[in-house]
Amino acid sequence: MEKPEDILKIKLKEVEAWAKSKKTNITDFPYLDSKMNYQIEKAFHTDFTFLIAEIILEKYNGNLSNWIDKRLNSWVEAPIFSNESHSLKTNMEVKTNSQEVVLYNDYKVDEEYFIRTIIPVNDNQTVLSKRNMVLDPKDSQIIQFALSQRDEMFYKEKTVTLDLADIVKEIYNSKGVKNYEAVEARIMKIARYHVEGVAKKKNSRDTKFAINFFQKAVIETDEVTGRRYATIVFSDDTHQGFLNQQFVQIYSDVIKKFKDNSLSSLLLYAFQKERLDCYLQEKSYTHFYPYQYFASKVRFRSKKIDVNLKLINESLAEFVSNQVLIQSYQQKFQGFEISFIPLQNYEIQDYFGGEHR
Repeated sequence: MEKPEDILKIKLKEVEAWAKSKKTNITDFPYLDSKMNYQIEKAFHTDFTFLIAEIILEKYNGNLSNWIDKRLNSWVEAPIFSNESHSLKTNMEVKTNSQEVVLYNDYKVDEEYFIRTIIPVNDNQTVLSKRNMVLDPKDSQIIQFALSQRDEMFYKEKTVTLDLADIVKEIYNSKGVKNYEAVEARIMKIARYHVEGVAKKKNSRDTKFAINFFQKAVIETDEVTGRRYATIVFSDDTHQGFLNQQFVQIYSDVIKKFKDNSLSSLLLYAFQKERLDCYLQEKSYTHFYPYQYFASKVRFRSKKIDVNLKLINESLAEFVSNQVLIQSYQQKFQGFEISFIPLQNYEIQDYFGGEHR
């Protein structure tokens, strides 16, 4: 039988273990029920505050203003970004009106739809075709990160200033010199690229559109701190699109779940748009999507449909296993029947309530 003084020592060790542990909460105090009601209430209040703060830091980088990610509809509806990084085979053209020299590459979705990537060539710039790379998931990430940092200057002057260290950490999870160089090169590449699309329609005039992301990008070093900063001026269309709220919304923590699958990271915007449209139009959440649907959303590197169908199948399986956006799917011929998870009440409030209504 234990002596009273031994029991006292055991209880004292329990309290010491609670006090020293970084993982225990205040409400884990062994003798919480012996405290006054106001003390117990205060303990729960403090624990909830710390737990919420941890979630904000872990999932939203400490900034709740970015908890919902926004991507313009026009970027979602066109195959601008490729699922893999690869070089563009370009042709050279001199525009008759301005005598401007440009390189261009055409990506054919089907017989009635193609996308043209245009790269201006400066007089003092030597451009090698093999060095021009397609816009890929990392470029997509950089653009979204830049938009997530928008503040008053974005709405007034279309401008965002970024600490390159933050972008490097976001894209590569490492701050090596090569990663800095890679991010700088990508920012300048995005600023140069211009995308045009033509959708041919029977018995009517063709549908044409043009997209560019950055109107201007300047990267320089702060003389005082020695830190590198990128000042980005977004295009008029991008700026106007945000002012008019012409975008697809999705929780930013959802995006992080698909960082390791480049195809999924691009398709999730298209899938979210489908879910939102199903809710807004009050239609079924189950639809059949032919291969052409996916090819019109992502610029596939391979031209072999079977290869790309396999990649799409793997991506859909990932969505289902993560229980994100997609409830179930079934491959049917050269397409997929997809059942989306219906929009939940909290999503309806977050996406369409208040300022979004």
